[in-house]
Amino acid sequence: KSCYRPVRAKLVDANTYVFKNHKYFENAEYTVKYTVLSDGTESVSGEFDIDIPPQDRIKTEIKEIDKDALGANSVIRLEYLDGDFIVAAEEFELKKSDCVISPSSGAPVVNESENRLFIEFDNGSMIYDKNAGCIDSYVFAGKELINCVPDSDFRGIGLQLFRAPLDNDMYMSRVWYRYRLDNMHYCVIRCEHSVNDDSLVIAQRVKLKTPSKFNVITADVTYHIYRDGVLKADYTVVSGGRIKYLPRFGLQLEMPESFKNVEYFGLGDMVNLPDYKEHALTGIYKTTVDKMYENYIKPQESATRCDTRYAVITDDDGVGIRIECEKPFIFSAAPFTPNQCAKAKHREDLPKNTACINVDALAMGAGSNACGSKPSKQYCIGKLKGKCLSFVFRPISQE
Repeated sequence: KSCYRPVRAKLVDANTYVFKNHKYFENAEYTVKYTVLSDGTESVSGEFDIDIPPQDRIKTEIKEIDKDALGANSVIRLEYLDGDFIVAAEEFELKKSDCVISPSSGAPVVNESENRLFIEFDNGSMIYDKNAGCIDSYVFAGKELINCVPDSDFRGIGLQLFRAPLDNDMYMSRVWYRYRLDNMHYCVIRCEHSVNDDSLVIAQRVKLKTPSKFNVITADVTYHIYRDGVLKADYTVVSGGRIKYLPRFGLQLEMPESFKNVEYFGLGDMVNLPDYKEHALTGIYKTTVDKMYENYIKPQESATRCDTRYAVITDDDGVGIRIECEKPFIFSAAPFTPNQCAKAKHREDLPKNTACINVDALAMGAGSNACGSKPSKQYCIGKLKGKCLSFVFRPISQE
């Protein structure tokens, strides 16, 4: 509906738009409904009629929009209505800025025993294994936030480069399996920690290896853990990551399956990818982990949401995690991991025993390589060396 829309608008400024009728033989007679969303919340809305001759244009002013009152991230959504039927929709970015993440302050209480850090913070605790380079436990408001028996090789938060192949990945995924991206494990080269007035800092260098002893990447990882339980995770790739058509570059967190409620501010409400998002519109969407993915007969990666500003995952008591990033990121949640999805031959084979959360700084597009071309260069990740990602995990509760 979006790609074949008969009318296309052009943004001149926040108040002025040019509409072109792409029909050759008919006037474009529609009602245009406009909605301005500032930081995901509707601020201005209205509608007007257009009647444009074939292949002609008109200029329209929307004086109700106050450019000075726009939020940090504002879009205008235009819907073309034929009576009550939505013929198509499109949107334009009116204002964009990086998200401002309020820094926490104050360090938690830390005790070390047998190379494990026992961390106490307000309303919760964490256990960090320095040998394995992973979080063994992350408790907040009496609830364990991580799946302590994960499907992944790591516990807690870790790098993820693999996705369950799309149908369009059928040829490119042979490279992923050749390097065994579906079976990577962590090797900690060094790990040290320090406590300052602001936070607990855990600094480590890790390698991601495969059963064939192939070094996928080496990365420097820094965790800042604060007195309120907030965890800031920073990753920088030092070497490696030269695999062609790498599917993703991001972090994965498995939570217990009771954490099933999802809210996100980004493109939705359906699956979208960097080169496949014309149909998706900006908004604040509320759904569940089980409804995020498409129930294809042949399981494949299908829960991704682009241009996400924040994501919240909670249980029925309102306890959970809010994920934030200064830059828009790609978010997904599913009741199974990418590995479990890739192994399933049919949708009935899918286990649903976790809440697998993926947040990606980069992801490869869908392309059309099942019967056409691979994703174009702008939708490929390229070399990872020197690339960084940074996310904030903020435990929350309704109390």
